[in-house]
Amino acid sequence: MIVNTGAIALLNAQNAFLTSLIWGLFTNNFTITLTTVKTDLTAAAWTGYAVVSSLTFSTPVIVASKAVSYGTPNPMFGNSSGSSQTFYGWYCYTSGGDLVAAVNIGITSLANGGTYVLTPTLSDRDG
Repeated sequence: MIVNTGAIALLNAQNAFLTSLIWGLFTNNFTITLTTVKTDLTAAAWTGYAVVSSLTFSTPVIVASKAVSYGTPNPMFGNSSGSSQTFYGWYCYTSGGDLVAAVNIGITSLANGGTYVLTPTLSDRDG
């Protein structure tokens, strides 16, 4: 069993890697599995959209028996295309293109002039 101090130490040790990740949105309705790779996902590409690569993660703390760390600033994805755009989820990957995490949140609309804000929270335990 990894104890609380160990869980915090592990998240702290991952901080440099986590701050190097690139965050984005995908537009295809893809079911994420353990074997999903970045090329399975279609990156958003409308006017006003850009990936985000400048997050830092807070010092981990224990919340509800889990070590957690919060990404800041929250990644924000804009839309200035002139019309509403749809996407299905978010993903993050390394500069080498290796997919680290992805979530299909279901079809989501982003109005022209709107912004979608992602709130990344990392934990050492599921649930």
